[in-house]
Amino acid sequence: MVIFDASTLILLAKIDILDLFIANYRGQVLIPERVKEEVLEKDSVETPQIAGLIADGKINIGTSD
Repeated sequence: MVIFDASTLILLAKIDILDLFIANYRGQVLIPERVKEEVLEKDSVETPQIAGLIADGKINIGTSD
């Protein structure tokens, strides 16, 4: 399992390797709910890509307990 913070998620999307990483990583990709909120509230070029990966279940949302 790998857990991303917002900065890492955005930067990987920005340099066009987020999809490649997720496609080749065999474990679970997880982000906390707060990271999801932070990433999706930013109106950046990468937002639709990340939102799509979340919607497709390729990035899972966990609680930050």
